Amino acid sequence: MDTEWCIYLNSSNPITISIDHDLVEIPEFTAVFKDEFDIIFRNNFTSVGNQGIIKVNDVQYSSPTQEFQVTEENTIEGEAINQTYNGIYYTFDYWSDGSTNYQNRIETFEPDDHTTYTAYFEGNPLKVENFTFVCDVGDPIEFEWDEHPNSNVNYQIWMQVKPQGGPLGDPQLIGTLQHGTTTYTDDLYEKSSTYVYLLWYDVRAYYTVEQTTASEEWYSVYGRIHFKNGIVSDLSPVPEEFSITNFPNPFNPETVIQYAIPEKSLVRIEIYDISGRTIKSLVEEQTPAGVHQLKWDGRNDFGNQVSSGVYFYQIQAVPNTGSGGIYNETRKMMLLR
Repeated sequence: MDTEWCIYLNSSNPITISIDHDLVEIPEFTAVFKDEFDIIFRNNFTSVGNQGIIKVNDVQYSSPTQEFQVTEENTIEGEAINQTYNGIYYTFDYWSDGSTNYQNRIETFEPDDHTTYTAYFEGNPLKVENFTFVCDVGDPIEFEWDEHPNSNVNYQIWMQVKPQGGPLGDPQLIGTLQHGTTTYTDDLYEKSSTYVYLLWYDVRAYYTVEQTTASEEWYSVYGRIHFKNGIVSDLSPVPEEFSITNFPNPFNPETVIQYAIPEKSLVRIEIYDISGRTIKSLVEEQTPAGVHQLKWDGRNDFGNQVSSGVYFYQIQAVPNTGSGGIYNETRKMMLLR
C-alpha cells in the first residue's frame, strides 16, 4: 500500500508525492524553488526624468511603473512609446538595464535579478506655431510667431532667396533669438506686391538641452531690397580686416554689395563686364571704418539695364594712415533676367 505525502510550496500549489511501503530505504526529497524578481519599467527624458507613459505586456502605465513579479526563466515585454512632453517630441533610442543595452522599441526581457529597465529617448522640439508676416508693402520684412511652450527652446531665423527667373539660394542662418522674443525684422528687404525676389523664412525651434532643432517649415513673401538713400553703413563693430561680398548671387534685378573697412580709407568700387570694361562706378569716397552696404540695380552708368551674364565687382581701398598697402579684391557675380 502506498502512502501519500503532501508538500506545500504555497497555499495554492501543493505537490503530492506517493511512497511505496515496500521500499527498503526511506527516500530524501528536496524541494527546488524558482526565484521571483521585482521588475520596474521607466522612461528617461534628458533633464526631465521619468515622465510620460510606457507599456508593459501591452498594457499602458505611467512612468515609472509599479513592480511586476516575474518568475525565473519567464519573460516580460516592455514597449517604449514615442511621445510629446512639454513641447518636446521624444523618440526612442534604446533600452538599458544598467549593464546591457537593447535596441528594439518593443523588447522581450528575461530577467535574472531584480531589475529596472529604462527606455532612453532623443528629444526634438515641436515646430513653432502661427508664423505670420505682419508688414505692409514697402515696409521691412517683419514676422511673428507664438512662444514655444518649452522655456529651454530658443529660435533660429533661417532664410532663402529666389530671384525672379533664378535658382533658389542656399539656406542661411540670419539670426538667433532667446526664448521670450517672438518677432523678427529683416531690414535688408522690404515687402513687395510683385515678384522681384521670393523670400523664404523659417523660424526653427532650437532645444538647448539636447542641441536639437525642429524640422524645417518655410514661409514665403514677395520682397525687394530695402534701402534708405541707397546705402546702409555701420552694420557692425569695426572689422579686423578688409573684405567684400555680395548677396544674393545669382540675382535679378538687384544685389547687395557688402564691404568691410577696418580703418578710414579712400574706397572705390566699380563693376566690369566679362571683357573687362567698366560699366558702373558705384562709389569713390572717403569711407569710415565699419561694415557698409550698397546696391547695384543692374544698370550701367547711363541708366540702361545691362543684359544677363557674368559680371565682376572690384574694390580698391587706400588707408588714410598709410599703415598698410592698398586693398584690392575682385569677385564674380551673375545677373539672371
